Amino acid sequence: MGRGKYAKESHRRAKRSARHQRNSDQGNYTAPFRGDLTPTSYQTYICDDTFRLSVRFWKLQQHVADYSISLEQFTDEAWVELAEADLRHGEAHVHVRYTQPEKRVHILKLDTLDDVKHGMQASIAHLQQLAATLNNMKEQA
Repeated sequence: MGRGKYAKESHRRAKRSARHQRNSDQGNYTAPFRGDLTPTSYQTYICDDTFRLSVRFWKLQQHVADYSISLEQFTDEAWVELAEADLRHGEAHVHVRYTQPEKRVHILKLDTLDDVKHGMQASIAHLQQLAATLNNMKEQA
């Protein structure tokens, strides 16, 4: 690589690093390749079976290393995804899909496997609260 190319690449890396440091919501955790992990899934129904959480997670030995949790609502004979919690870019977050534009809610900065466990628990609690709020709005309408 010539000096000019090296300088440009070095500059790009420095800019990425500075952006990452400015974004305090992002930690250093990166989930391992899912093919190397043990998958588990389950569904749980909430608010009189109107809503459900579809929980998928992957374990590395005894530790949750990755997850994806969908909040779904039963409407017109089908389940529709309203929100999804996952972890990417070193943070646990929720994609709220029923709003326009889609909204992203930060849950927890992730640096360790222990953070992932807490992020999953906090994400489930957030989605349960969201379901309760939506259910209350539906009942008041």
